[in-house]
Order: sequence, then structure tokens, then C-alpha cells
Amino acid sequence: MLEAHLKRPLDVWPGFDLSQTPFAIFDEDSVVFVNHPSPPDEPPTLHAATDIEIGGALTAVIPAAHAKDEAELIPLAYHEAFHVYQNTGNFAPEPGFNFFAALAYYPELDADYLALCLLEERLFNDPQPSLELKAAALATTSRHRIEILSRNEDAQLLENYSERFEGTASYVEQRVAREVFNKPYPPVSGGSSRVRAYHAGAALGRLLDALGADWMRRVEEGATPSDVLMVTFLDDVDLGPYGMSRTLEQARAKVNELREAVEAELSRAFSAGAVTLTIPPQTTVYRSFNPQRITSLGNGQVVYRGLRLDFDCGYIQLSDEVPLLEDVRIGTMRFPARQVRLVGDRLMAKGSSIRVKLDRVSEESKNNYHLICE
Repeated sequence: MLEAHLKRPLDVWPGFDLSQTPFAIFDEDSVVFVNHPSPPDEPPTLHAATDIEIGGALTAVIPAAHAKDEAELIPLAYHEAFHVYQNTGNFAPEPGFNFFAALAYYPELDADYLALCLLEERLFNDPQPSLELKAAALATTSRHRIEILSRNEDAQLLENYSERFEGTASYVEQRVAREVFNKPYPPVSGGSSRVRAYHAGAALGRLLDALGADWMRRVEEGATPSDVLMVTFLDDVDLGPYGMSRTLEQARAKVNELREAVEAELSRAFSAGAVTLTIPPQTTVYRSFNPQRITSLGNGQVVYRGLRLDFDCGYIQLSDEVPLLEDVRIGTMRFPARQVRLVGDRLMAKGSSIRVKLDRVSEESKNNYHLICE
């Protein structure tokens, strides 16, 4: 199915050509390369839909489990292939940008920020306002959101990166799903979590299309879709008629509920003991995770569920039901101590929900370990 679409790719973005993208499709047993110029003799171990360098070529990676039929496979293939296009052009983040450190400072649990995100959702999903009224209101919410984000440079960089990177890839994916398979555009959702950039970025692209804005070129030059919208509609409008006050009340209640839920989740998970693993700053680590299963606490800490960490000296794999608390301020990762034990310098666990195999680990104190691999 993929090879057939490579022969007749859809033109969805100037300069992007699906037929020029190398692919790797994998399951638990094997990796199949499609359109790849130099597939390696020893296939790599793959864990997620992403883009990585394989055999000297940046490659779009597709899990077979996420491609049950053509209507699911092809839009996903465009999404990951578009990441390859982004990372070989102007989309790549500035050198030194630490995505995961920035994630820990994202204002996901800030009630003012959540209120603006919820109001944006309502505006995107409401068919009633005229195109110009909707665009002007969304430009105003964007300015207010950016004002909050600017309190932390890393958080603002993350939002800009996410909207330009994931928002535009989602725009491409959803456009292919609509034009090739007649799927309706999904509603904008995600609250104030980072996943909002997928939905809101795609919807912004469609809005800018409808406005006739030259937004794709400007995004490639470094702007976000929100930047383009804010320049197009410079004057703030009153958000009161769109229900801002009521939305803020809802956001405050929701943030309190979310904080209490995360605190209870961590308390339950760590009640029988927790491992604290210190990771030296220069350690190479690859992460596979579901962006919809993370919570940024906004204070340098982030909670992951269903995380896999791959190091040069081993791995940690946790099921969706097991949280891991990362504190980027001090370089630690904390997770339940179920069946985790140190044998020599090897930290191990082999359960249904926690699997650990790490070499070159030292014990600082009970359940406190230090990773010393490169």
C-alpha cells in the first residue's frame, strides 16, 4: 500500500515529496525497508512512529501496529515523512534546544493558560462566527497565551517548535486523510497539554488557507502559524462575548482536579517504595512515549506513563499504568521499585509492568542509584 502511494504522492506542501522519503516499517519480529537507499544489514531496534537516521539516511519509521488499514497507514506515513522533510530543512530546532527540559516547564497546569486553550478549542470548533471574527479572536488568544509562555524561555521555545513541527505535520496528515480517504477533520482538543499543538496547529493551517495567507513559506522561514495569524490580525478583540470569564472559572476547577489526580497517582505508585536514578547531564538517551500520556508540572518536573528509555548501557521500559517522575533541575528519574534490584553494577527488573536492564550503575543509598554509562 505504501509503495503504491509513493508512485502517486499527493501535493500537500511546496517542496515536500513523499516519493523521496525512505521508510522503515516494523513489528516485534522484523523491519522492512521501503524506498531506502542504504538499508543496514543489521536492522535497528525500533519502538515508535518517528524519524531517525538509519543507514546514513533520515528515515520515517512506521509501527505496523499503527497501520491496520490503508486509511490509517497512509496519513501516518505522510506525517512521519513530513518530519523527515522538516529535519532536513528549515524546521529543525536551533542547536542546544533541550526539548525534554523545556517540556518540564510547560504551563500545562496554569489556569490562565488552560482557559485560553479551552477558549481556542471552542472558537476552532464553533461553526457560527464568521471567518474574520473567528480569526481575530484566535489572534487575541494567541497573544495572551504567548504572554504567559514568555515567562519561561524554554516553554516558549517548546510551544513554537511544537506548533511549527507537530502542528504542520498534523495539518499534512489530516489533509491527506480528508482528500484521499474522505475522513472528516477532527475537532481541536487537548486542553493545555503539549498535544494541543497537534490539533491547534493543523486547524490554524486550515484557517490560514481559508484566509488566503502565504503561511507555508513564512513557517519555513521561522514563523509559527500563530505568528502569521497575529500579524494578519493586529488588534485585540474583547474575548468576553466568547465566554472568557466562564471558561476561566472552569479552568481553575480543572487545574485543581488535575493536580490532585497527579499527586494521588504518584502517591499510590511510590507508596511501596521508589527508585531514584540520577542521570549525568551528557548521557545519551532515546525516549519513546505517547505525548497524550504525559503531564508537565510546570516547575521542572514532568510525569510520563508508558515510557521507554534507551541508553548506551541498557534500557528502562514502563507500562502505561506506571508513572515516571523526571526532575530536570537535578537530573533524576523516579519510578516504582517493584522487583528492581542491583546485581554487581547491573540494575535489573523483569516484570509485566516494569522492565529494567542497565549496566554500569552505582548505588548511592537504598533505592538511590547513579547511572555512569556514556
